[in-house]
Amino acid sequence: MKNKDVFSWTSMVNGYAKFGELELARKFFDDMPERNVISWNAMVVGYSQNNQPNEALKLFLNMVEAGLAATENTLRIQFSLILENAVVDMYAKCGSLHAAATIFNEMVERDLVSWNSMVAGYASHGHATKALVLFEQMTRLGFRPNDITFVGVLSTCSHGGLVSEGQDYFKSMKRNFWIEPKVEHYACMIDLYGRIGQLEEAYELIEKMPMGASVAAWGALLNACRMHKNVELAKVSAYKLLELDLEDSGIYSLLANILAYERRWS
Repeated sequence: MKNKDVFSWTSMVNGYAKFGELELARKFFDDMPERNVISWNAMVVGYSQNNQPNEALKLFLNMVEAGLAATENTLRIQFSLILENAVVDMYAKCGSLHAAATIFNEMVERDLVSWNSMVAGYASHGHATKALVLFEQMTRLGFRPNDITFVGVLSTCSHGGLVSEGQDYFKSMKRNFWIEPKVEHYACMIDLYGRIGQLEEAYELIEKMPMGASVAAWGALLNACRMHKNVELAKVSAYKLLELDLEDSGIYSLLANILAYERRWS
């Protein structure tokens, strides 16, 4: 394009933000020769919808300082939601789940970030039932989960050893919500199989990954091999990890410990 106006730039920011490419969205946003309130909102909403409420809040405050909030009422509503999401996210990550839930339950308005923060908080602190109940409540109320939501849900199933539930949720991503599983979702499933000792199933899933296994996926399998004393599969996992990062001393140490435990001294 020879001539790019504020609408052209904003379209690029909005497009990248919607697909979670926040670094590219922010680069376009920062390079814009001029911005309007829609440009700012596109970037703020991008951060918010991709579970980065602190970045959303920071940018929103910059927007306010620039005098670009449309009306006093819009300012109040947007600020309230972004701020509450940031606080819920903070409390949930710190393990103060009662405080996070109190704020969440008192929120006049919630968006997907609000629900994702609570689901992820319950998941990471071992409250599997609460996380899954909240997820089902969220979908019943008409909120459409995204890939971040399912990382929280599958992590919940992994930490809770809920194999059949995890399999159902993993399949439902594409079947019910048209979400293509990403590396993180496969890693959650591999961790789930590994924790309960289904190492062959975990390995088969790694082999079927369409995008190639990540450090997280092979690392989950290696850790499961340590837990369940599977030396041969541990060697396969460790060598795959070393192909991805040859200088990670932790991989060598973990494999050495697994072999030593089985008295494979040579």
